[in-house]
Amino acid sequence: MACHSWWGSVKNRIGTMAVAAICLGGISACSPYVYNQEISGFSTGVNATVASYQSGQQSLSGLVLQDKQADYVKAKTRLTLQEGCLDANALPPGLPECGVVPFSGDPSPFTQTTQNDLRLQAQVARAAQVFNALKIYAAALTAVTNAADDTSLKQASQDLGTAMGTFSTATAAVAPEAPQTAAVIDSATNLIGQGLSGYLDEQRYRALKASVPAMDVSVAAMGKTMTDALLSIRQMQLAHMADDMISLAEPFETGAAGKLSQAEYQDRLTALESKVAAFNQARAGDPRATISALVEAHRQLAAALTNDTGQAPVVLNASLNFAVAAEQLNASLAAGTAAPKTAVPKTAAAGTGAKK
Repeated sequence: MACHSWWGSVKNRIGTMAVAAICLGGISACSPYVYNQEISGFSTGVNATVASYQSGQQSLSGLVLQDKQADYVKAKTRLTLQEGCLDANALPPGLPECGVVPFSGDPSPFTQTTQNDLRLQAQVARAAQVFNALKIYAAALTAVTNAADDTSLKQASQDLGTAMGTFSTATAAVAPEAPQTAAVIDSATNLIGQGLSGYLDEQRYRALKASVPAMDVSVAAMGKTMTDALLSIRQMQLAHMADDMISLAEPFETGAAGKLSQAEYQDRLTALESKVAAFNQARAGDPRATISALVEAHRQLAAALTNDTGQAPVVLNASLNFAVAAEQLNASLAAGTAAPKTAVPKTAAAGTGAKK
């Protein structure tokens, strides 16, 4: 497919900025390099998905801290610093934990809401290695397709072999029940380094054919871990945003707003409508659809390489569908992260995860 026709078919679907990212490097991304467009789209989607996870994980830390502080204040809990806060000589990695915690032996002040949030935060954190490994793998694939000469391709192929091993290790750690691909990866890595004396496009194809099909089992196996982590982020964000909306809406429901000045009424209404708009945007993304599109894009590419079917439209479409879904998810989780916080005390609400 010619670059200009590909650009026209994609531009309206994911926007100029996303297309620019997919066509990173201008000529190189729209050159006849085998599967360059498909892998560029896949990599763009991966980067957006990883960004969603990272920003969402940071927002969860803030929400958990907010809940813990509310519990501490309500119970007037005795607090102390963890021992790691007193160790000035510690160096990464493996730093001892430092934080504010209840005195040892004192009853936990945490409500069920905070305990659930802490559990979700731990679950999300365990998925970090998967997202990191996926990003490294996607970048390695892109480097292979963009390699401009024999030397750079050999280096990119070696890096791809390393990335495959990293992803396999992450799979084994998070989903030990999933089929292991280590033996296949070893075989594929050996093939990558062979026969690199032909034309450059043929070399790229050989590297992709030796790696992508071998990794497809791992990518599919990681789908649940990634979906669960992103759903947990979305769930906690929306629960806290719902609590804030309920608190902001209460004066209007009880009639207390009638005692406010027009300026105060306007401020509270603006805050409420802003929170509603952010809530609607934050719930618009679907992690399940995004990760499903990721797995499908990789599966289509792996199948095309296995069967030597060439750059069929179904492969490119799957890649673009994933890029679209990933950008939408990134925007929705970013809305939850950036949602304005209200200073109005929270009120209890059934089914929202609100403080009791």
